[in-house]
Amino acid sequence: MRKFSIAYQEKNYVQVGWVSKAHGLKGELYIRLFTPQAEWVNKAQEMLLMKEGKVSLLMPIKTLRLHKKGMIVTSPSLTSRTEAEKWPSAQVFVSEELLISQPGESIFLYEILGFQLISSLNKEPLVVIDFESNGAQDLLVVKNKTEKSFLVPFIEEWIQHID
Repeated sequence: MRKFSIAYQEKNYVQVGWVSKAHGLKGELYIRLFTPQAEWVNKAQEMLLMKEGKVSLLMPIKTLRLHKKGMIVTSPSLTSRTEAEKWPSAQVFVSEELLISQPGESIFLYEILGFQLISSLNKEPLVVIDFESNGAQDLLVVKNKTEKSFLVPFIEEWIQHID
């Protein structure tokens, strides 16, 4: 199971993607996002990069723009392509404060980690432990009491109500 949130310097951070590659010559990073909806980008002031399970860099954001399936970020912490090339596959986290949905808005998937899924076919509740994507839709990874896991499409036909 992936770790989606961490505490660092008395603040909570949530993973939003990973560094795909360096971009350009001035230290830009191309960051792939888990989801194309990124309403939080204009409010982000910093990102946390993790490599090998350790916090590696708390990076202030100079500029950030959406690009293809992710975003391109510049930071005073990375001033050359050589510095940016040190971060491939690093996990990218942003402040949890940026990822809190308001009533009536779409939810962020991490907000339902730990929720119980009640099926009309099975009396035993399942617990949401992770999420994935098959390119066409988001999938919830759920497990039952015996620790067997299943994939459930996160679409209206399958998920009728979130409480």
